[in-house]
Amino acid sequence: MNKMIVLCTGALLTAGILLGCAQSKADEGQNMKKQNVGYYTMPDESSKHEGTWLQWPHNFTYGNGHKENLESIWIEMASALSEGENVHIIAYDKYEKEYIYDLLYDEGLNMDKIDFYIIPTDDVWARDTAPIFVYDQDKNLKLMD
Repeated sequence: MNKMIVLCTGALLTAGILLGCAQSKADEGQNMKKQNVGYYTMPDESSKHEGTWLQWPHNFTYGNGHKENLESIWIEMASALSEGENVHIIAYDKYEKEYIYDLLYDEGLNMDKIDFYIIPTDDVWARDTAPIFVYDQDKNLKLMD
């Protein structure tokens, strides 16, 4: 069974969220959008999903203090999310990954529910830079730009 993933990019799960969730039988056939390459379904927010993606804040784009201003929110999101699902964190580089890991570990998060990907980003808004997860008309999981 394919599993969908959530991209989360906002303050405490309420702002800037883009959801890609596993589609239930009741959702099949709904929310279809015609594009020049075919039909795709973006499941709604209430559908089950495998995990959430967070692009961790850093100071490389907006300068010193940016990460520090936002980081407590990302810690809170990672903590809440990891209680019931996987959390996929995009870190800017290896140093940032190690820093984030230590930070979350020290906060007592279950690190078995968290994994990391090193990808240089220019912002925390996954909705602007990360892929969107959809199903094609044959129920195959696809990534869209």
